Amino acid sequence: MQKWMRCIWVMAALGMPFGAYGVPNEEVAGTEEALRWIKQVDSAEYEAAFQEMEPSIQASLKMEVWVSGLSRVRTPMGKLTKRTVKTAFFTTELPGAPSGAYIVVQFRSQFANRDKAALETITLMRAHASEWLVSGYFIQ
Repeated sequence: MQKWMRCIWVMAALGMPFGAYGVPNEEVAGTEEALRWIKQVDSAEYEAAFQEMEPSIQASLKMEVWVSGLSRVRTPMGKLTKRTVKTAFFTTELPGAPSGAYIVVQFRSQFANRDKAALETITLMRAHASEWLVSGYFIQ
């Protein structure tokens, strides 16, 4: 039996939940949700993006503040031209956040009006057994 097939068989026998390319399913699900959510931001649908965020974030931040702040940062950058996943990882602890299940996804993103690629970080928090909600968005 080929070495890679033995590896896959051992992972399956141990019940290891792996998705495409050996990435844990939680990270795949978190990345997919982050990409779905960020499309709203890319389309300047800031209110819709806010309404889909984790409820404690919505309670602690006024929608108007979110919309104006995000508009002030994203509009000058222009249209997204390219986005690639840099990292995605699962953690149960984040600085200043309650213990819980989190996925942190970072993207290298290129925008039309910016020479240097931006680093976008989206933090997702597990809301239910398999549902991830955005709890943070940062762009540098």
